[in-house]
Amino acid sequence: MPPIPDPRRRRRRAALFSGLVFPGAGQWMLGRRRRALLIIVGVCALVLILAVRIWLLVYHGLVPDGDILNMRITAELIRGLHRRAYVENWPLLLAIVGLWIYSIRDALRP
Repeated sequence: MPPIPDPRRRRRRAALFSGLVFPGAGQWMLGRRRRALLIIVGVCALVLILAVRIWLLVYHGLVPDGDILNMRITAELIRGLHRRAYVENWPLLLAIVGLWIYSIRDALRP
């Protein structure tokens, strides 16, 4: 007869998957499909919004007047864009990290 799996061990493994693989993976492993889908969709939406915002920031920073042939890329311009990307998008980064941590903690709950 196969051994009965320990629920605490299963929750720890789910939290590990949720933390290392992708937020929501642990909930999916535990059979909490609706919660897993909400977390996965939330993280994907936040990452997509972040990517679009950074792409627009870089595009408008590199091609401010729409003339792609006359743009000049300098180290100072790149440093400024990098700084602005963090300053303008820190709430999204914080939300992604917060949702990721919630996913790990939720997978540990009974």
